[in-house]
Amino acid sequence: MLSRRRLCLLVSIVMTAVLLFVGCGIQLEEPPLPSTPVVIPTATLPDTFTSALELSARKTTLEDASGIIGTIIPVPGYLPPDYEIQETYIEDSTVILLISDEKIEKELVTHTDAAGTRQRYEFQLKMRMSICWYNDQFPMPFGKAPYERVMINENMGFVIGHDDRNIIWWRCSPEPLPQLFDFYLSANIGLPKEELKRVAESVPTPEYVPHPNPTRPLKAEILVGESIVVPQGETETITIRVISQSTELVEVSVFLDSEPPPGVQVEFQPDTFNLNSNESVDVEVTLMVDPTAPPPKWSRRPPPPKGFALLDSAITETARYSLTICFSWSFPVYVDEGEEARRPICNSIKLRFEEPPPPPPGMVTLKEASEAVEFPISIQLPRYMPEGTEPPFVGLVVTPEEPHGVTVHYSTFQVTMVPEPGVTGPPPGAGGEWITIRKRQVLVGENRVDWWVYDIHYSIVSDQVPIEEQIIVAESMMLIGPGSGSWLEQE
Repeated sequence: MLSRRRLCLLVSIVMTAVLLFVGCGIQLEEPPLPSTPVVIPTATLPDTFTSALELSARKTTLEDASGIIGTIIPVPGYLPPDYEIQETYIEDSTVILLISDEKIEKELVTHTDAAGTRQRYEFQLKMRMSICWYNDQFPMPFGKAPYERVMINENMGFVIGHDDRNIIWWRCSPEPLPQLFDFYLSANIGLPKEELKRVAESVPTPEYVPHPNPTRPLKAEILVGESIVVPQGETETITIRVISQSTELVEVSVFLDSEPPPGVQVEFQPDTFNLNSNESVDVEVTLMVDPTAPPPKWSRRPPPPKGFALLDSAITETARYSLTICFSWSFPVYVDEGEEARRPICNSIKLRFEEPPPPPPGMVTLKEASEAVEFPISIQLPRYMPEGTEPPFVGLVVTPEEPHGVTVHYSTFQVTMVPEPGVTGPPPGAGGEWITIRKRQVLVGENRVDWWVYDIHYSIVSDQVPIEEQIIVAESMMLIGPGSGSWLEQE
């Protein structure tokens, strides 16, 4: 049986934004009826799907890609008849395998929109597998509905449906590797899901292979948390352990990636050192805060220009400074480093001058609320704050009914999120005006905005924030959901 915490984390892969509709005496209109889905006969399902590669993707071999990530690339042991890996690419922290039973023809396509002009390669293929690996911090994957849970060997996975493809996503963190791996296996909609699952189950767990010159020869980890409180006029020290992952001698130097905040001084001891294979050094980071140093403060985020996305993360904590400490490295004697540019290894520390205040009586913290409900909260909160609203929220209240919802109280408005299975709109006879935000139908009433997505109801309610501002808040909550056009939806 999964713990509630783990279940909440898993569900966050596939859920979108959520809000609870509370009765505030508004009159709502009947929403438009959903269209009848078109059922496509199995015999006519397409056997290819459209995919794309950015120009920054570098064509490589499985052997070279293995050297870059420090482990043998786990490729499927089973593929449908005549399928084979046609091409291998690497882009940032992702290995991409293009799989088909024939040569893949690519076309260079130019796209122009409000954000500008860019080019990428687009093509048709039968199957694609993306392997993403992360060290230390890693982004949370975002999924799409509809979905279904599956077990891929001993790992929980999700099958996610699209118009022309199905995707299986699963994650593993094998020991003793420092990486965590995400797998995305896509196939044309004509390939049975059972066959796609068979391919996924044939992918072996990554195994560590020592490499004399890995792209990341260092690992750095903060020994006690990634957040620190240093009151004005005081000094605190944290420790970062730096470990060599190279078989060659490495020279290391320590630096901040930008100027420290006003009134804050940072010192490193040591600030330069050498590491042999498997050696480690503890770097003491001393933070000195002047008595008159200005405390951190969130700046108001203006709404984006029309046609542009607001890509900032939701504000879920009190204001803090972010100090990014980097460790640059080099080999004192020549070692072939391949085509990969050397990049420093960095860690970020959140610096506050005082502890965040506790929530008011009757309210809970974000962590407590996240453990109580069956959907993710933090990734769905507003990325835009109206004028006069001091972020973050004051506190959260979990609704007593099951399935539990949550109300997030800000100083000038509140956001509610609650599952409503089978509900796709307001009750009959309700009034209001329907508008479209990011391709979604949104109901605007008196002092509130409501919308329904995948059995979950969103609401923004306020008698202080103008409805025009509430609409911008709603738009800022829709950037991670299906159909939003966000880069988070791209494979």
